[in-house]
Amino acid sequence: MKKSEVKAASNEELIIHLVHMTIYGRILKSHQICAKWISEELAHRGVVDSPEFLFKQWDLLYTG
Repeated sequence: MKKSEVKAASNEELIIHLVHMTIYGRILKSHQICAKWISEELAHRGVVDSPEFLFKQWDLLYTG
């Protein structure tokens, strides 16, 4: 997912994408970068309070 796609996606699409990357099976640096963009975008939209906390929790699940 490109940064421009993150900005254009709905909140639901962003959350589903975070979940999909978590269950993908392979740990990729590009997924971590995309998750950071999604976290920041969701915070910008007021969906979450802290993008850092969301990304940190996501990364813990992702890297296991």
